[in-house]
Amino acid sequence: MDRSPDPLFVSGSGGQTHPWTKLRPQADDHVAISRRGILDTASPRNSRRTALVLGAGRCEEVPLAELAAQFERVHLVDSDEEALLAGMREAGLSGSTGDRVAYEVADLTGVSASFLAAAETLSLSQGTFARWHDALVELATQTQPRPFAPQAHGEAGNPAVGYDLIVASCVLCQLHVAVATGIASLVAERFSKADAAALHASNAWTEALQSLARRMEATFVDSLALLLAPEGRIYFSDTVQVCFIHYLPGGEWGTPGTYRLTRTTDLADYLDRRFEVERLGEWSWVVKPPRESGQIGRLFRVQGLRLRLATSS
Repeated sequence: MDRSPDPLFVSGSGGQTHPWTKLRPQADDHVAISRRGILDTASPRNSRRTALVLGAGRCEEVPLAELAAQFERVHLVDSDEEALLAGMREAGLSGSTGDRVAYEVADLTGVSASFLAAAETLSLSQGTFARWHDALVELATQTQPRPFAPQAHGEAGNPAVGYDLIVASCVLCQLHVAVATGIASLVAERFSKADAAALHASNAWTEALQSLARRMEATFVDSLALLLAPEGRIYFSDTVQVCFIHYLPGGEWGTPGTYRLTRTTDLADYLDRRFEVERLGEWSWVVKPPRESGQIGRLFRVQGLRLRLATSS
């Protein structure tokens, strides 16, 4: 749990002690802010060849139609083909604008599918949960993610020359989710409920998974540097914190605590001397805001950066 001060937190009133921290209810402007930030990052430059959207999903916070109107080629990448196709339909693409958009179904870590396949094989060969658990921890410790290399889609989409715009919107902290959920499903299928509870409580597995997640994040940042054209720009955002919000009498919100989603609560800590930060923004993303007693929503703290490659000294 992250206990650093949060500007959204406000103190209780009347000297009463509350079991949670009170929050000011607020509107959700995440999609609008994200779209403005992406378009600002894509503002006209000398070259307007290609744009790459990593973890595109349904493109809810990505102004796909506007990008397709500005760039010769927009390349969308996600592991969920259904979401990609839905996002392209919902963007209202048509004619030559639609022809500029291509998509690719891929795992941005390069190892999630093979990791889960190996974990399943181990569940069949190790015999007991205890032996499988130890082998799983060892597998996670040895797994090394690979930088993402998109497929080329014709000359205009050739990644060898780099992309003029890369969008990585709220994808960094999601890179390990396929492994985490896949292992949870596997243990529920292959082992007992007591074993599932033991895995959930295992410090060794938690530490191995967290370490793998950090390696996935670091490799993903490497991909950004490798794929960007020399004068290109990156829109890089993520949810660094989350809290679960409850509806309180009188219309206030309350939360029992705030949880960190990334390595630190400063997204810039993921960057090194390869990058220059041109702009930083921070905002809130409210998911299912509670409007009556018993409802629970989520409040994310989002940070967004506009990046370029550092110039050689």
